[in-house]
Amino acid sequence: MGFCAGVIYPACQVLIARWAPPPEKGKFVGALMGNTLGTCLTWPLVGAVTQAFSWDWGFYFISIQIAVFCLIFWIVTADSPDQHRWISEEEKKYIAESQGGSVTKKKSVPPYHDIFTSLPFWALTILHFGNLWGLYLQITGVPKFMAEVVGFNLKAAGGLAALPHLLRLFFGMGFGSLGDFLKQRKILSNKAIRKTFVLCSHIIPGVLLMGISFIGCNWVPIVALLTFSMSINGAAVLTNLQNPQDLAPNFAGTIFGIISFLGGMTGFITPAITGALTQNNNGTEEWGWNFILGGSVYIFCGVFFIIFGSVDRQKWNEKKDDPETS
Repeated sequence: MGFCAGVIYPACQVLIARWAPPPEKGKFVGALMGNTLGTCLTWPLVGAVTQAFSWDWGFYFISIQIAVFCLIFWIVTADSPDQHRWISEEEKKYIAESQGGSVTKKKSVPPYHDIFTSLPFWALTILHFGNLWGLYLQITGVPKFMAEVVGFNLKAAGGLAALPHLLRLFFGMGFGSLGDFLKQRKILSNKAIRKTFVLCSHIIPGVLLMGISFIGCNWVPIVALLTFSMSINGAAVLTNLQNPQDLAPNFAGTIFGIISFLGGMTGFITPAITGALTQNNNGTEEWGWNFILGGSVYIFCGVFFIIFGSVDRQKWNEKKDDPETS
């Protein structure tokens, strides 16, 4: 499943680069938060199907839903506006003119050397790494902390457990529209939007995550901090999720695939660190250090991007002719 699903987000970045007018990319990237909606809907729906029929129907239900989606996606989606069967000439012209020739369908091997020697690329990679570190810690570590240390019954409060994810969805889509509004009205420059909203996507969530370590076993403020931390992290729509489109829209899929590979390592790094810290004693002090470390990574990665990150289109965005594919 990981092998097959790993191509989805890079492919979505390619579609966004080819379809989204630059002034509206925030809303397009905000739609990537659909994964959060899927997560929130899957739990109760599969639970209801399993309870009504049997456990295997939980898997059948998801498989049928995916098949229906793929069929609809195949019918209504095209690689680019030029290939879409129903698009109007007016819309096609608007998209092409707004992109100003920054995106081309010409086939070319990604300039890996230029990518891996680019400081803006590594600033984005570190930003994405910090974002996933914080998210994985909250998704995998916090429920364990709540259940084993705080004594909070997550099963009895399923709606409350899903609340941070739902708010991240709505905040993310809201941040995307807000970024487009600020850019279209020329209230903030593209650079100012990216670096200002790092405050919301990384630094504030990091501070809130560190704050959990000072609360102890009081579940009410813990849930409040966790909910606000994850919801405001929806600003990642304007930072690490959208910056590949700034640097090189022609290779946004390649860039996102690389940073997701490196950032995805936090999915097994954070549980390993949690296990090491709580191996001998599973108490508030050990978990406090875990949250302090997670918050520090969040903040460091955000500050690094503010200093070294860029929104300038890189020279290596221009595709070079490849004799084997041209």
